[in-house]
Amino acid sequence: MKSVCLFFILFIFLAACDNDSEDISPIDLLSEKEHIGDISSNDNSLIISVFADDALTVGYNRLYVRTTDLNGNTIDQAPNTLMPHMYMPSMEHAAPMESLGASSLGEGIYEYAMVFTMPSEGEMMRWEIWLDVEGQELKMPITVAPSSKKRMFSFVSETSGKKLFIALVDPQEPKVGINDFELAIFEKKSMMEWPPVDYCTISFEPEMPSMGHGSPNNEYPVSIGNGHYKGKVNFTMDGLWQLNLIINENNIEEGSGYFEIEF
Repeated sequence: MKSVCLFFILFIFLAACDNDSEDISPIDLLSEKEHIGDISSNDNSLIISVFADDALTVGYNRLYVRTTDLNGNTIDQAPNTLMPHMYMPSMEHAAPMESLGASSLGEGIYEYAMVFTMPSEGEMMRWEIWLDVEGQELKMPITVAPSSKKRMFSFVSETSGKKLFIALVDPQEPKVGINDFELAIFEKKSMMEWPPVDYCTISFEPEMPSMGHGSPNNEYPVSIGNGHYKGKVNFTMDGLWQLNLIINENNIEEGSGYFEIEF
């Protein structure tokens, strides 16, 4: 009888947890993200709010955009364009950007990703997000902090002359054992053109500098399209790891660099 009672109590508890998770609205989920900023349309009829998983840093950042009317009602509409823009004393430039479509958070919230190539430094080096909403051009000032660990590197190939930017996408929450390893590669073709690159082959070796060892059972990342490459990385213990990468095109080394992951 005791076993039946315990089972019944557990069943009720699990059912209540399921109901709680179903009751969480997309707006509630969005409130758990980092609020980057708001901007009103030129005619003041719309408010565009930008969120991110964390405060913006150099490297790959996922962003979530919600548009509302003046009463706070969600307008299920993505900006026509959304682009990062950096002002410097002698030049201006954009950065890699991806539109990831409707977010898993729910209808009316759209997901993007931006690779910020350098941090903000006051008025001398400042970032904005440029938006086009219903033909209205809007500019939202943002702050990009340096990353505490190396999440992006770049190089100019000595063979092709291309300037490539390589950004760590995953793991965002690393753990001991086998982890999904994803990175994204973009070419800087001009100050405003940063297309994805799908033609590279990649080799890498994990290294734990403090311990002087690597790890077995890793899988080199391969292209899955849109500049993204996926593989596997094995962390045999927690601590600071360095992922040393070599980027090749047509079996010729284009360049190399590394990411840092610590947990």
